[in-house]
Amino acid sequence: MDNNYLNVLSAPNRNGEQERIATYLLGQHAKTMDGLVAKAKKEYEGHDTHVCKEQEQAVFTNTQVKHVIKDGQIVEAAPIEPTPEELAAAARATLDAEYQAARDELQGQYLTALLNGNNAAAAAIQQDATDLDAAYVEQLQELTKEV
Repeated sequence: MDNNYLNVLSAPNRNGEQERIATYLLGQHAKTMDGLVAKAKKEYEGHDTHVCKEQEQAVFTNTQVKHVIKDGQIVEAAPIEPTPEELAAAARATLDAEYQAARDELQGQYLTALLNGNNAAAAAIQQDATDLDAAYVEQLQELTKEV
């Protein structure tokens, strides 16, 4: 006999795919499919459901390849492409991290020059820091133009 499963699904992601968040087995969790649906609706209010036979359920729960529901069908999950806002935020985070690392390096060099009484080196490092700040502002403006 082929078992029947009722899967509770997540809200659709940007790709329109829904993941399985809970599963009920007909005969174990309720005697009828209507009973399973009622139980799922009570415990997971507002979530969609999908009924599977045993063979289909085995594909859906395969741990080697992630499967989701899309347009009522079990399909392999597609990678979710980042939004332009997410790409911009990542670029900004990278720029900020690179700037801060360079700034920290210059600060260490500057303090070393001051401690050694090398005012000429300290002045040169101070100019490097000013140039770094200007370059950072320019790159930041370029990033914000792209968004």
